[in-house]
Amino acid sequence: MTVPDFLILCLCGLLVWTAWYDTKTMTIPNWVSMVVIGLFVILALVVRLSWPLPAWHLLSAFIAFVIGFLAFIPGLMGGGDVKLIAALGLWMRPQNLIVFLMLVAVIGGVISIFVIIRSVAQGKHKGEGGIRAIFRQKSPYGPAIVIAGLLFFLPQLSFLGAA
Repeated sequence: MTVPDFLILCLCGLLVWTAWYDTKTMTIPNWVSMVVIGLFVILALVVRLSWPLPAWHLLSAFIAFVIGFLAFIPGLMGGGDVKLIAALGLWMRPQNLIVFLMLVAVIGGVISIFVIIRSVAQGKHKGEGGIRAIFRQKSPYGPAIVIAGLLFFLPQLSFLGAA
């Protein structure tokens, strides 16, 4: 196993834990995003990422943060989600970031639909607020970010036939 493979596996393990934790607490700790950034810095040093690639990765992180912040303003995402998306954006070039963000949006929408269906099946629409209360409830976005991240990073592992 190569060092880049090991770092990607560490990232994926952290992401799986993050999805579980966000599902339980509706929060993503700040240290998770810091570790994601740290793992990328180590990777960049190990593979000797040369100019202008670091600039493209920084641009991706910035774009991811701006898009996440725009989703944060109306309350579609929490602050931890935005920081995680920006940290993961650092691992990508802009053309990959677009695909990643589209995956996050689609997977997040599917998860939200399942949350709504589950709430209706449990009869929560019969309580105070009716059906509107179901549509106002929050669902964790961390799992959507994580699933999209895993779909992006796992195929890059060299021992799975990539790179």
